[in-house]
Amino acid sequence: MTKHIVDRTRARSGAAKFQQYVRIDLADKPGAQLKILQKRPRSTDSHARAVRFAEIERRKVE
Repeated sequence: MTKHIVDRTRARSGAAKFQQYVRIDLADKPGAQLKILQKRPRSTDSHARAVRFAEIERRKVE
């Protein structure tokens, strides 16, 4: 039953395995753009935001 390609074990060198671990590790970390967005201060204009939210809610009801 070892004729299927999935059943065979592939001989990998240590470098190839290491590169895969590094790729997986880098994929799990947030990117540079995300870090920049997280550092930006939030808008402090809460009144204008509340007014805009109320306008959207009124449109939903109509």
